[in-house]
Amino acid sequence: MYYVPILFAAFSRGVRGGMAVAVVSSLTYAPHAFFVMGASHDPGTTLNKLLEIVLYNAIGALAGTLADRETGRRRQAERACAEQQRMADQLIRAGRLAALGELVAGIAHEIKNPLHTIKGTAEIVDEVIPKEAEQARCGHSCARR
Repeated sequence: MYYVPILFAAFSRGVRGGMAVAVVSSLTYAPHAFFVMGASHDPGTTLNKLLEIVLYNAIGALAGTLADRETGRRRQAERACAEQQRMADQLIRAGRLAALGELVAGIAHEIKNPLHTIKGTAEIVDEVIPKEAEQARCGHSCARR
């Protein structure tokens, strides 16, 4: 039961949490292991008891280190995902701007077609109507009206 809080602290708080609870567990286990406290004295050898305390601390450090690495990788994956989403948003925006550019180019083309027709007609009419005719002056007098 000493390992459960060590692992919980290591997975939730990283190496610092794992080591802190491992030290607390070691200090909690020491009186039970080395001092006679009624009928609940640990019958193992002193070496086994010391190795148990070392194991608490090793488990706290190892589990905490692994938890910290996993947290770092998770953050890195989240940053990569956010960057990917940002790039996808930029691609969508670029696609919309490209579509808008094509639309504007199409509208400009459609406006230019009748203007070319009018220009061509004006050039033909300019050659046909003499300069002194009243129809030729209409452009100037019509503009004044």
